[in-house]
Amino acid sequence: MSSKTAEKKYRIPVGILIILLILAALLILTGVGLYDGLKTTRYSISDTRISADFDGFKIAHISDLHSLWFGEGQSEIIEAVAAEKPDIIVLTGDIVDAYRPDFQSVAALFDGLNDLAPVYAVQGNHEDHTRTYKEMNILYEEYGIVYLNDSGVSISRNGSAIYLYGLRDRETASGLARAAEKAPALGGDTYGILLYHRSDMFDQLKDLEYGLVLSGHMHGGLIRIPFFGGIITPKGYIDFGQKYDGGKYTVNGTTLISNRGLAPKHNMPRIFNRPEVVFVTLHCET
Repeated sequence: MSSKTAEKKYRIPVGILIILLILAALLILTGVGLYDGLKTTRYSISDTRISADFDGFKIAHISDLHSLWFGEGQSEIIEAVAAEKPDIIVLTGDIVDAYRPDFQSVAALFDGLNDLAPVYAVQGNHEDHTRTYKEMNILYEEYGIVYLNDSGVSISRNGSAIYLYGLRDRETASGLARAAEKAPALGGDTYGILLYHRSDMFDQLKDLEYGLVLSGHMHGGLIRIPFFGGIITPKGYIDFGQKYDGGKYTVNGTTLISNRGLAPKHNMPRIFNRPEVVFVTLHCET
């Protein structure tokens, strides 16, 4: 067989080659989109109200576990947090799932986190459920988790302080607004951090003069369209106009960190939306 004949035999038409390349790209894109390995997401916050004593203060933020397991004894989450050496750990709700309440998964997480830093928690809508409320309060007490139920604490360092306040979950914007009005007013030089479960209700919190709001609930919109955002609501509806579904937002001088959470929802996979543990580092702005 001549070399010219061999070349003709193995030559691929341009049209078929383009189709093969498109199929390969789609396969790669699908693999990337469906990959659900745990990721860490880091943010930095600078504010003149953050004193030099709290420069570099790091917060680990966990949300929406929904009774899932990430490795034996929640090892994936615990190792991710341990690697960052946070000063405090905050949990912003739905750590348990009211419809499949595996409290062992919660206890394993609490047990592992307790060795790393002080842990503060607010309830989500699943902790407020009659199936879970009593048992979660028992676990908070057993593992020394500071449960912030419309209450707050000062965190001191070398004579300086930041204020951490947690709001109990409310389903309606009007109910949240009334509760938020009772949150302690902060002086102009006091940096406040507010924990509340539902990121989509940030508009009721953005004018409280707290520097940082940490929330979850939205699961990142479950299915995220690159460069656009999430499209599935926490109730399972399609909504292309979701606000605050995942990431960092600053409005009126208050920054929201919307944690995309750990669990899927409504039997849907997370697409372009890996489960995450968030870390926020505070910096003094001069």
